[in-house]
Amino acid sequence: MNPLSELQVRAAQLQSELTDRVSTDYFARTGIAMVTSLTLAGASSKLFWDGSYYFALPTAAVSMAGWIYALVQYLRGKRYLHTELEKFASLKILRKELHLDDPAALLPQ
Repeated sequence: MNPLSELQVRAAQLQSELTDRVSTDYFARTGIAMVTSLTLAGASSKLFWDGSYYFALPTAAVSMAGWIYALVQYLRGKRYLHTELEKFASLKILRKELHLDDPAALLPQ
């Protein structure tokens, strides 16, 4: 197999792997969980203030579980982002080797 075609195959493979950004899903889940947990924390503190401890404690527990879920999703997203950035850097190197992003190649000869 031609070394140039091997590079093209590798570049196409990296491009297809990078089309599905998994890290953005995890970061979106993080944001939703944080907003939900913050809302529940506010409701729990209002219930504590009103003296309704029977409802306040479970609400506080659910809020804390939401914060833990948000932290786990953030750490997963950060891990996937790191691997995606590594793949993107190698894709940029491959594109440079294949002269795909060379502006001089786009000019008429």
